Amino acid sequence: MKRDYRPLMLFALALGLRLFLLGQKSLWIDECLAWGAVRMGWGDMVSALASGTPHPPLAFALMKLSSMIAGTSEAALRFPAALLTASAAMPVYCLAKRRTSLRGGLFAGLLWAVSPYSVSLGQEAWVYG
Repeated sequence: MKRDYRPLMLFALALGLRLFLLGQKSLWIDECLAWGAVRMGWGDMVSALASGTPHPPLAFALMKLSSMIAGTSEAALRFPAALLTASAAMPVYCLAKRRTSLRGGLFAGLLWAVSPYSVSLGQEAWVYG
């Protein structure tokens, strides 16, 4: 059986674009909320987030775990979103390939990988789920 490496190539392209200048933009106000939350202890973070943020708590937990490994710089804070949005290129490719054709799958995966909106979204420490 022949392996299809196209999804991995799309993922690599998408991740490279998202990691390029990842920490260069200054933090937005919602990213500052995430930055402040991950600097708290686990108990304080859960208490603060339970008191009125509309953001999903698992997003903060993922960022907290990531910050324990990579630190709390802008790039480290944004890395989980970059990784997750880049990995979306693989299922986009597979779904479009199944529904259309190989060319359709490549086109859809490539659009997700290089779309300016997708790349920009993947360079933010967004916590919107």
